Amino acid sequence: MLSACSMASSPAAYEGPPNDAIEYGSGRAPIDPDKLLVNSDKYPRFHLAQTLSPPAIDYLLFGHPVEVEMVPIYPSDTWRVTHIFANRYLIESDNYNERECRLMAKKHDDGYVNPFGNCLRQHDYAVFITTSGEVSGGWQLLPGPQLGGSNRYTYLSYAPGKNTGWPTGAIFAAFN
Repeated sequence: MLSACSMASSPAAYEGPPNDAIEYGSGRAPIDPDKLLVNSDKYPRFHLAQTLSPPAIDYLLFGHPVEVEMVPIYPSDTWRVTHIFANRYLIESDNYNERECRLMAKKHDDGYVNPFGNCLRQHDYAVFITTSGEVSGGWQLLPGPQLGGSNRYTYLSYAPGKNTGWPTGAIFAAFN
């Protein structure tokens, strides 16, 4: 399972690392993923050839497993490299994260969208891929724009089990 936990106000500070992060990720201590940020302009952008219904994302929240339904990924979504970790790209799509936030707002109606209509997401959704566009670690929750300071710390994991439900082969195609 993924861990959405972050230090201080979240379970990462006292629940300990998920097993997959120890074996296939950031290790026993949560890290600040901002230290892994790259200049997206220096890397190719990615997209899909056809619409994909990705697998749900699973994570622990205060020791309880949570499954989040994910919106479809469209060929029009542009995915940019935002982080590099363990020789893998972490790619994110602003359009995708916005649609997922809107879905969460419809389902839960608890502060995902402010009165001005802006999404207030605590986490962004990224995908671990190889440089050739093959999913290699599945979904990874990253701290979103609403989290600051030590709350940005999290565990990263590219465990092979997180590829379940994703198509095999290079599904994300690079373009410039």
